[in-house]
Amino acid sequence: MTDYATITVSADTVLNAETTTSISFRPGRPGHISIQSAPVGSSKPQSATGLLGTLEILLPNGTAPVPIVKAPIADKSMTIGYTATAADLAINGDWTCRVGNETDNLLTFRTEITYVSSYPVQTASVDIPFLDLLLAEVANDAQAKVHLQTSPADMDPTDPAYKASWITISPDLATAIHQPSKYLFHVDDFGVPVTNELLKLLAGIGVLPKTLLFRAVGEGVFSIPPPVLDPSALTIGVGLDLGTAVLTCVNFGSVSAELRSVHIDVEVGMDGTIGATYRASLYLGTRHITDISSSAPSVQSAGGMLAPSTLQGYIQSFFTSFMRLNDCPPPATMVAGFDYDAKILNFSASGNSLVVDFYSLPFKAVTTLS
Repeated sequence: MTDYATITVSADTVLNAETTTSISFRPGRPGHISIQSAPVGSSKPQSATGLLGTLEILLPNGTAPVPIVKAPIADKSMTIGYTATAADLAINGDWTCRVGNETDNLLTFRTEITYVSSYPVQTASVDIPFLDLLLAEVANDAQAKVHLQTSPADMDPTDPAYKASWITISPDLATAIHQPSKYLFHVDDFGVPVTNELLKLLAGIGVLPKTLLFRAVGEGVFSIPPPVLDPSALTIGVGLDLGTAVLTCVNFGSVSAELRSVHIDVEVGMDGTIGATYRASLYLGTRHITDISSSAPSVQSAGGMLAPSTLQGYIQSFFTSFMRLNDCPPPATMVAGFDYDAKILNFSASGNSLVVDFYSLPFKAVTTLS
């Protein structure tokens, strides 16, 4: 039995007070339709009606299969759902999602419509050991390097020293992914929670804060090693050794506390989310106290290269190109004169293989004559 891709389309619409907008969509197969709409931004709208807005589904013939949703002003979003039947889909034409702004303010509503499409789910796979070799080649070509310099979490983002850490990649890769070859970002100071066990080890040196903060100041430039795919977690991981770098405690001045032999493990999920942990040795002066492991400090990317959506885009683009997903639409859906754009749905692992589920979206190629 053929599975069909469940897809989500989104639209941002600016609505004046007490106005509505219509968004067209067309389910391809019977199944559940879910629609969520919410105002974006931090404004607190006022409403004489006591409502935030309305949300409605209309069939192609204009009938509403479920009652209109009226959300009170206290709600953050509006949701409506309906399960489309074969009889519904037999009605020719587009479906309509109608979004209403019932407040007294101009608002931008972000609406996401999820439904079962007419695009069959396709599957492709790649050998993970081979993929690791390829990632190593990509890392070699990227020539990625990182410079780590931390600062307080509450530092003013407009301070020129706020984004003191940076990452560089080769100019060729930067051109290919349409990004600058050098990217600046902020890293919070490293935090070491003062646990009961650590209190015992540091007994007698004074009243300790709840968290010891350690700062990296201009700690060299480090080459980023080749990434490795973890099939169990479906993450791409990189381990980074800071070598002889020393991080100095900045919120407890009674003694000289330092972190040495710092190793950072960064894991990037297939959805672009970044997680990181670190290991280090805690010293007081020249005396080794204990080994530390904790979550790595927060990275404030302010969008750009390290934003999850951007990283997810790179990951999906890489696998689409490497596995040539654009070149293999299902024969039953091929249309003469159209090219196909593969859209990855999810990743999974099976034994030594990485499995990619995707669908092929047809589009009309435009030929430019020169």
